[in-house]
Amino acid sequence: MQGPLGEVVTAKWGMLGDGMTAIIEMAEAPGITLLPSHKLNPLKTSTYGTGQLIKSAMDKGCKKITIGIGGSATNDGGAGMASALGVKFFDKNEVELEPGGGSLAVMYQGEIVETFTHWEREQLKHPYSQLLFDTMNKGQKIHRGWPIVSKSTLSM
Repeated sequence: MQGPLGEVVTAKWGMLGDGMTAIIEMAEAPGITLLPSHKLNPLKTSTYGTGQLIKSAMDKGCKKITIGIGGSATNDGGAGMASALGVKFFDKNEVELEPGGGSLAVMYQGEIVETFTHWEREQLKHPYSQLLFDTMNKGQKIHRGWPIVSKSTLSM
């Protein structure tokens, strides 16, 4: 798996007893604790490793993905994660972008590359995702540390 700056890291994910639900902790691959403070740079770090974990779970037959999104060293809006799942991002001159949050400023389009098997394409059309947060926005009426759960069914 790739760490926040593309380095090789060991990362794991879990599967619930139903054999269909993966539990992924984002901090496992692009985690903030994996980098010394002088290398923390959200313009350079990427969520690519999280996408690799999702792909690994899909390869094992998981149809539901639950991701804990705290502890990341990234701020790329999930572009790295999408790249690991086969999406390429380009600037307006059709030059493929480098991973990292800094690319968001010049991102013009994304394109799903046709390297997926039929099964993988079907999985990406109808995934079920659930995100677990441990942060609080000003308008929320909960205490910090209580889990906020967001469920979504994505469509492409």
